[in-house]
Amino acid sequence: MTVPKRFVIQMNKKVLVIGDGCSDVFRYGKCERLSPEAPVPVFLPSRTTGNGGMAINVVENLKALGVECDVMTNDIRPVKTRYVDEISNQMLLRVDEKDKITPIMQKDLEFFDMKNYVAVVISDYNKGYLSPNDIKWISENHPLTFMDSKKELGWWCQDIKFF
Repeated sequence: MTVPKRFVIQMNKKVLVIGDGCSDVFRYGKCERLSPEAPVPVFLPSRTTGNGGMAINVVENLKALGVECDVMTNDIRPVKTRYVDEISNQMLLRVDEKDKITPIMQKDLEFFDMKNYVAVVISDYNKGYLSPNDIKWISENHPLTFMDSKKELGWWCQDIKFF
């Protein structure tokens, strides 16, 4: 079976991912008793892992599919630490630090030549990196846009091709 050309991403072209980025930290451990001070579990950490989250995770997923990507995201990243019981894999607590994200500058958006990309993926976690006007500008300047947004959708996303 031959895949129609319209469904094939040209692998010599890149995808641009734009959106909020963070650092995801996972602390695994055991909870074998409750605290004598309050009815909360006592967490005994055993290992810590981490990876890029939000837009950075989108880039890693696309790369795993063989897609070459560039990413435009915030320099200072929030840290989301999850405490996970290693036996049940149940997340017990999430602690967010440095949750403020500096908005993207219009000149930074214009720096990337949109015609060098086969598609643009907007990964908007509504943390402040992208405004509705930024998203509108992206969709007006690229014919193939994908978006995952935590914002309530409005006028600014009418030109987005895929949600």
